[in-house]
Parts: sequence; structure tokens; C-alpha cells
Amino acid sequence: EDISRFLPSYFLTHGDYWSEQCRIPAQKISIGYPDLIKRLNGYFRKQKTRSVNTNILFISGGTVPDKLVAFVKDFIALNPTLQVTLRPHPSERPSMQQRYHELFELRVRLDIDNLYDTLSNADILVSFEVSTVLFESIFFTNQIYLIDDDYANFYEQDSPFLRFNSPESLSAQIHSEAKLSISPDYFWARDAEKKFSDFLQSRL
Repeated sequence: EDISRFLPSYFLTHGDYWSEQCRIPAQKISIGYPDLIKRLNGYFRKQKTRSVNTNILFISGGTVPDKLVAFVKDFIALNPTLQVTLRPHPSERPSMQQRYHELFELRVRLDIDNLYDTLSNADILVSFEVSTVLFESIFFTNQIYLIDDDYANFYEQDSPFLRFNSPESLSAQIHSEAKLSISPDYFWARDAEKKFSDFLQSRL
């Protein structure tokens, strides 16, 4: 109560997920993120053009490279026919050849292309850290995995994403074709301009 008078009365969010996560004594209203939708418009039409090979995209947040390398090596040993791509965090690019050299001989591709081009070609996304890429990828695939460990759970204890805790559990879920049942609208509300206009009209 002491700080509530210094905080806003209304808090506009990108979607219901963000409203639920935000702890603020304000009325939370899901509006959307129109800029993201505009940037993605050109990708919606071509996102399902897949190759015959399943493409697994591992994304790095830059904080656990050794753990990521060890896991990817074990995962490939279990799934030698799957195509694996690793996208380093932008902060890792100057040192990515050194950090991930062990994966080169396993034919893991290091990706630094446009993010949305990369996501449009990925069938499955795997992350060891909570990243905005997890939430953006919901427009491209319903097979999004976040590791189930103390580090990730500190940020996402009740994560909406598929969870795994070992190369074996990730492999088993991939082969069982586990999928998210959640809609992109949960993260990114539709019709943001209309929702924002309606909010203003109702308050002015």
C-alpha cells in the first residue's frame, strides 16, 4: 500500500501471459505487440515450407556454453540423423568459433542469420535459458522446449513450454511428437490497435 500510490493505475501488456507474470498493484490489460506482428507478417505465409529433414534449433543465452556443448554432443549421439543448428547469443559471436569448436566435427551449423529466417526453418526449438526467442518462436512451431533445472525454473517455474532434463528425455519427447497446446494469442494478443483504442475510449 505504501508504494502503490507511486505506481501506475493501469499496466498495458503484450498478452495474458505477461499480465499473469507481472506483480504490480495495477489493473493489467492485455493489448498486444503490433510492431512484432508487422515484422512477422511476411513470414506467416512461408513458415510451413519445411525440408524433409527435421531441423532442431538450439538457442544459447550465452551463460552456459559448456553445458550446452556437452548436451548437444550427447543428443546427437542419440539422434545421428537429425539436423542440428545452434544459434549463439549475439554477445557470443566474437568468440563463438572457440566456444563451440567441438560441435563443428559433428556438423552442427552455427547460425547468425536473421532471427525470423532462422525460426521459419526450424521444426523444433530448444533452450537452456529463458529468452525472448522462446516466446517469438510460438508463431513458427508448437514444439518449443525449455530445460527443467534450477536455473531456468528461477525465471519460469510454471513454464508454458515443453520441459526436459536430459538428452534422453528430450529425444523421447521429440520422437513422440509432443506439442504445445497453447496459442500465440496467449503471449501476443491480437488486434492491438483496436484494443488500445478501446482502452483509451473507455478511460477518457
